[in-house]
Parts: sequence; C-alpha cells; structure tokens
Amino acid sequence: MRLIIGMGGASGIIHGIRLLEILQPMADVETHLVMSKTARITLAVETEYSLDRVEAMADHVHKIGNVAASIASGSFQTDGMILAACSMKNLSAVVHSMADDLLTRAADVCLKEQRRLVLMPRETPLHAGHCALLLDAARLGAIIAPPMPAFYIKPQTIDDLVDHSVGRVLDLFGIDSQGVKRWTGPMAEDYTDETVDQDASAFWAFSLALYGRDDVAEACLYLQDHLGANVNLILYLCFRWRAHQLVLSRMIWRSCARPWIIMMRRSCAPCGRFGAG
Repeated sequence: MRLIIGMGGASGIIHGIRLLEILQPMADVETHLVMSKTARITLAVETEYSLDRVEAMADHVHKIGNVAASIASGSFQTDGMILAACSMKNLSAVVHSMADDLLTRAADVCLKEQRRLVLMPRETPLHAGHCALLLDAARLGAIIAPPMPAFYIKPQTIDDLVDHSVGRVLDLFGIDSQGVKRWTGPMAEDYTDETVDQDASAFWAFSLALYGRDDVAEACLYLQDHLGANVNLILYLCFRWRAHQLVLSRMIWRSCARPWIIMMRRSCAPCGRFGAG
C-alpha cells in the first residue's frame, strides 16, 4: 500500500505525526509526506518534535513547492491521501482545484483519479462558508473525518483521543492500527445498582400502564397461548422501543402476527415511532 500523508497548517498536527508513527513499522505501507510551510510552524508551536524527526518517519519526503514530484501525477499510483490537519485554506484550495502547491495538487490528483482522499479539518466554530466548503468537498468525493473525540472509550490521556481518531481514519484504508477501542455495546460495568433499579422501576410502571390498556392483555394472552410468546419479553421490547433504544425493520413487523402489531402501534403511537404502513 502507498499512502500520502499531507500536513496542513491547522492546529492538530499531532494527528499527522501519529499517522506516521503508526505506519512506519508496517513494511507493506509506503508513506509519502508533504508539509505546508504553515505546518512547519505549527509543528514547532504545538509539539516537541523536530522537523527532522518527523520527516525521518516517512519513506519519502516531498517539498511543498515541488509540483513535479511523483505524487503530483495521476500516473503515479497511490492508495489515497490523508490530510491531517486540514486548514480551511487547504480545504478551499482542494474544493476549487487550486493545485498551486504539492499538498493541494496531490489531493486534487486523488479526487480526479477517484482515489480515497480523507480530510481531517480542525476549525471551530464554523461559519456558513466553512460548512459549504465541507459539503462541496464531500460532493467531490472526499471523506470528511474531523478529529472529534470519542468519549465512550473513556480516554485517560490526550494520546488516547489522538490514537482513536487516527485509527478510525486508517480503518478507511483497511489498516488496523490496534489503537481503536471498538464499540461492542454497553458493558456490565457500565451499569450501577442505582441505574438498574431505576430501569426496573420504569419498566414495571410502563408494563402496568400498557397491560391495562384496552385489548392489550387479550393480545398478550393470545400471543402466549397460540404462538408461545413470552409476555414479559414482549412488554420489555415495547418498553425499549418507547425509549428509542430498539430499532427493528418494518419487514420484521409486517411478518409478525396482527395482534402483536396492533399492540405495538398502540403502545408507541404517542411518540410516533411506528408508522401507519
């Protein structure tokens, strides 16, 4: 695999550095680095890394003004490019095909050759012009991947946040960085005795109210006696559906027994979770 790592002048250059650190020991990944002049300033301001140290992590280093470099041509095959961090100036140049330096030319090549271009914009707040540029970039084929922190990983350090962000970007190229804590659903330790008690009390109150509605008890008993359904499970599914914590396809609902559908519609009608179709 051959990847271009571009570094713009926006804050957050550590993401580009971390990409190089992760990819450096991977023998099957060849990296090409190009940095803007502003990125070199950001490097000194935000990190303790020297320019020589960063450049040493890449297999090939290209000067920003060398528009005759290999990565400036579509005939030089790569698997794509990651621009981290992407400034609004970089973004504007990409969207408008400026290609006036090697950073934006390499990005433009990825777009025209329909190769993967991942932009990691780092700006806040965003005005309408910024948002329009992001939309235009996405329409051109770029993937917009701002380094937004994922707090479900329960980060202990800034490095945890950086590793997760760059790991998710590398996922887009089929590269497992081993730094992504992947979501598999809530763990048992996420629930305390208090939250379990609250959940149980809410479920009990909901079940009593729902079971007391017209025809609901009859429908439940029908499902139990004729289809072997577990009434407690039915009520619990209704409870979760009502709390917007259960998503099932319309096809599944249409394949269910009519009494079940009637009961679900009545229980969920107040929150509009089930259509009339």
